[in-house]
Amino acid sequence: MHDLGMFGQSFPRPDLTDLPAQKGFECGELWAAAAGAAPILRQAGLILADCFNAAALLLYAIFKPWNLSIAYSKGFERIGDPVP
Repeated sequence: MHDLGMFGQSFPRPDLTDLPAQKGFECGELWAAAAGAAPILRQAGLILADCFNAAALLLYAIFKPWNLSIAYSKGFERIGDPVP
């Protein structure tokens, strides 16, 4: 997880250039060796984003070969097609 001021966006979509770079955050898929830890890490990430007053979160969940984006279906909006 990083703000877009630290590192640029990995993919050009969606266009977040209208936001201050420190208010947009990019997150990858969270993996955990311990069963049940990933949902806790997702929640911790949301808490951190709130602490930093994030205006937008970009989540790049795995879609193929397994659709792991379902875990993010509550509270997030899918923007565009999956990125290959």
